[in-house]
Amino acid sequence: MGFLSAGKIRKLEELENELRKKSDNLNIQLISTYCEIIDEAIFKDRAGREKKGYVAEHKGDKREIYTQFGNASFSRRYYRNKRDGTYSYLADEAMGIESYDRVSSRPVGWSREGLKAMVELRVYCYNGGHVETKHIRKSKDSYKVKKEILSKATKVYRMPRES
Repeated sequence: MGFLSAGKIRKLEELENELRKKSDNLNIQLISTYCEIIDEAIFKDRAGREKKGYVAEHKGDKREIYTQFGNASFSRRYYRNKRDGTYSYLADEAMGIESYDRVSSRPVGWSREGLKAMVELRVYCYNGGHVETKHIRKSKDSYKVKKEILSKATKVYRMPRES
């Protein structure tokens, strides 16, 4: 964070603005990465997809959606259902993104649980970690971050105690 050691004392407002930009950029990267991880997890669940009749048609289709942090862009796969002949982006469906959506449905209404997971993932990434498919596990109808990743992030991010 070079702006902290720039050789001058910054005004609080300037510091807040710079931290907000950096935080928003990191959150956009996390959202984009998460979307691509979900797409990859769905693709690797071949047995589950084929059981429902879905086969991958092609990959690399770009998508942008505006979040409370800014524009997040990601790539995903396009699937065809062999049973009824329909086409869809399964990652979009899994995350509740409609084909016509250009803005996240609740950009400022995220749950505390989701916000806590995002904070812990940000800390994990800030400390050199890279979020990958193996960090995501399927739980009923959604994908969640594995506990060991969250606990690692929490352990790495400890505020120093004052003496």
